[in-house]
Amino acid sequence: MNKKKMILTSLASVAILGAGFVTSQPVTVKAEVASTASASSTVEQAKSKVDEAQKNYNEAQKNYNEAQKKVEEKANAVKKLDEEVQKANEAVQRAYLEQRKAQEEKNKHPRKKEYIKKLEEANKKIDEEKDKQKSKQTAYTQKMSESIPDVNPLLTRLKTEKDNLEAAKRQLKEAKAAEKTEKEAKVKKVETELAQAKEKVKKQAEEDRRNYPTNTYKTLELEIAESDVKVKEAELELVKEEANESRNEEKIKQAKAKVESKQAEATRLEKIKTDRKKAEEEAKVKLEEAEKKATEAKQKLDAERAKEVAPQAKIAELEYEVQRLEKALEEIDESESEDYAKEGFRAPLQSKLDAKKAKLSKLEELSDKIDELDAEIAKLEDQLKAAEENNNVEDYFKEGLEKTIAAKKAELEKTEADLKKAVNEPEKPAEEPSQPEKPAEEAPAPEQPTEPTQPEKPAEQPQPAPAPQPEKTDDQQAEEDYARKSEEAYNRLTQQQPPKTEKPAPAPQPEQPAPAPKTGWKQENGMWYFYNTDGSMATGWLQNNGSWYYLNSNGAMATEWLQYNGSWYYLNASGAMATGWAKVNGSWYYLNANGAMATGWLQYNDSWYYLNASGAMATGWAKVNGSWYYLNANGAMATGWLQNNGSWYYLNANGAMATGWAKVNGSWYYLNANGSMATGWVKDGDTWYYLEASGAMKASQWFKVSDKWYYVNGLGALAVNTTVDGYTVNENGEWV
Repeated sequence: MNKKKMILTSLASVAILGAGFVTSQPVTVKAEVASTASASSTVEQAKSKVDEAQKNYNEAQKNYNEAQKKVEEKANAVKKLDEEVQKANEAVQRAYLEQRKAQEEKNKHPRKKEYIKKLEEANKKIDEEKDKQKSKQTAYTQKMSESIPDVNPLLTRLKTEKDNLEAAKRQLKEAKAAEKTEKEAKVKKVETELAQAKEKVKKQAEEDRRNYPTNTYKTLELEIAESDVKVKEAELELVKEEANESRNEEKIKQAKAKVESKQAEATRLEKIKTDRKKAEEEAKVKLEEAEKKATEAKQKLDAERAKEVAPQAKIAELEYEVQRLEKALEEIDESESEDYAKEGFRAPLQSKLDAKKAKLSKLEELSDKIDELDAEIAKLEDQLKAAEENNNVEDYFKEGLEKTIAAKKAELEKTEADLKKAVNEPEKPAEEPSQPEKPAEEAPAPEQPTEPTQPEKPAEQPQPAPAPQPEKTDDQQAEEDYARKSEEAYNRLTQQQPPKTEKPAPAPQPEQPAPAPKTGWKQENGMWYFYNTDGSMATGWLQNNGSWYYLNSNGAMATEWLQYNGSWYYLNASGAMATGWAKVNGSWYYLNANGAMATGWLQYNDSWYYLNASGAMATGWAKVNGSWYYLNANGAMATGWLQNNGSWYYLNANGAMATGWAKVNGSWYYLNANGSMATGWVKDGDTWYYLEASGAMKASQWFKVSDKWYYVNGLGALAVNTTVDGYTVNENGEWV
């Protein structure tokens, strides 16, 4: 029961008529709702007070005046202490808000003393305010525990003067009726709760059938719901036994034991649910750690492989040279030279082109094989990991995977070695045609156009033995014979023909320089890559022109969402890492200064925002740690009064939706269990209150509802079965 109800329940008794069973002895104010046992006790008291009515008449006036004074003194003191407690509560909340702000500032500047000091001061402030709060609460509790005399029986004795036996019997009959009504209401309440519990079981079963259509067993959630039904069934059995006029204490005892047993089972199931959730969270943490280690290992491996760029550089160089030679051959074909001259020019270039194409093909074949082996090994390692996590997989299967992985790794090492070796092997040119003996010159021959200069091979340096070449096919041999014969024919003709003045020989062509290494951003096959100044391809995080980019292990620039070391980052269409607010697919996300996606509560520009586990900014109602909050359309957390879908809600200073009694700007309001503000008649415990259309509770006044007059005291409690200002109100609080 909340504080407001403690005040109202304990002090509202001053307005309840207890004619025929009053007492002049002080009673202790209690906070709990009256039970069926208290109603039965009232009946017994009514019986005993019949004999005491006449004897205590002379003392009634004096006792009533003293009791009324004490009630008013206590009510005023409780009201004052309650206001002080509310102020202390608000001070504690403010201290916590300051502490949260100081904590966030310290997190941003963990090494600065000023923020550390602010956090220490904020923690100290919380302790101070909590001490004050405790002091006020203690004073409030002490005042509430003070006993006050029950003035209702005294007022009844004073009014009726002499209570006769018939009046006492009439009051006794009314007390029994009230006891019966209370017991019936309790039975009805438990019946309603039982129906709700059964409906919950039905909904849970339907949900389980949708989510797990092939399951033949009950989910834990369904077992908990069914356990709640059993608890309510036991409670219903108990309240029915207690409501039975022929009260059987043995049956009541058995019913209580059954309730305790069912409640213990429900508690056990809830503990299983809690333990399971804890185990799932621990498993999630372990999985994240394993993924982090795997990512770090892969990054290390990628970094090591990035150093070995020689094969890729050689392939790029060969591709360039092949293009250059093909272009040179194309220019020869398009020239106006005689066909025999063209053939003479083509032969040596074609021989070089064939040699370079052969080497390029071999390097590309080995490089592709390395990529395929890498992919196969990664796939096999994933299979091995899954097999190790599955207890149903036989050991021989795991051993087979391990052997296969080892074999593939050995094959990968050999292929990598072959690739390195092939890079360093000299190109295998076509065989040079033998030159015929030069005859005596009959006429000067035209100058032979020089080919692009090739570096001479010094005779002094021994050459490595050429790599074994595959046996030539008939087509390859025919092409080489044709090239050799063409060059021989050309040499003979150039020695026999006179010079042609109208078509001088083309000038010698200088050797083309080697292509410069790639640097900076390059778009290849629709993807962007970044090459360092040494020509190596960048991978991982890259800072360029003030922005951060992420390049995958293959060097391709990443865009959109990226998960890295357990955090999510968003990379714009340009690849640049986003910070601050970002709208993605219709949802807003917040990326911290380091680019990591934020989740949970976020304070931004003096407003609080809530970001779901997915990082998306929440709007509307959101339940966080058991409390409900409302986020406006712009995501900012609302506080104070809120109108939503025709109902009013009150959100505390920390944004949490209030329920029960709440004091706002000096007025009391009642918020239903769903948070909506109540109006009109409200019953809290055994006491009725009336809330205006604005939701404010009426107090210390007469008012009219549906042509009937009612009175509520200073605490808002409806007066029943008593006289107020000389006017009598009945058991419904109506003026009669």
